[in-house]
Amino acid sequence: MFSAVIKHDGRRVAFDSARLEASVLRAAMTSVPADAAARLAREVAAIEHDDSVVRTADLRAFVTQTLRSMNFEAVADAYQQHTRETLAFIQRVRVVEPEMPRMDNAGLTWDRRRLSESMRASGIAPDLAGAIARGVERRIVTLELELISPALIHALTMLALPHDAFGARAYGSRRVAFAASQHLPHVNAHLEGRDPLPSDGIALQQFWLQGVHSP
Repeated sequence: MFSAVIKHDGRRVAFDSARLEASVLRAAMTSVPADAAARLAREVAAIEHDDSVVRTADLRAFVTQTLRSMNFEAVADAYQQHTRETLAFIQRVRVVEPEMPRMDNAGLTWDRRRLSESMRASGIAPDLAGAIARGVERRIVTLELELISPALIHALTMLALPHDAFGARAYGSRRVAFAASQHLPHVNAHLEGRDPLPSDGIALQQFWLQGVHSP
């Protein structure tokens, strides 16, 4: 089993077998029954390898090759497809202020390294800053938001940042504020009757993160 992974920016992080297992499980669920998919994911994540340290791209190639060698061609294809779609989505994400026009080139392209550097500037340890930045990026992918606000990024970061971590208070004091009266939707009785507010789900979660959460 691998002990460490070298990321695209050269950082070395501990190998996370649970994360690899989850990604294989997600791919396997597209063509394999749930129980078999879970077993396959555990097997792939636990396979021994000659190298203890691996680059991210090589790890993906190893997983794909392993799945094909086990005759799970459809799972291997799904794993590759999800990787391509995730990378393409991340490249489309842009950070925009609430008052900016919603255009394709508005704001800045999302770069988790900027978030990591911001946390490090507040005194947060590099490894913790990198881990939280990666976690925030995964949440953004889960929310499927191509336009995100600085307030949302900060809220996601504060939710993941341990309150007792060195530098957490300094980073928290730099939170991005915005006027809710200007940027949050107003009640429209006609539209409310036609499209009522959902009781749960990604849309409500995103609304809460941007407009309600205050660390």
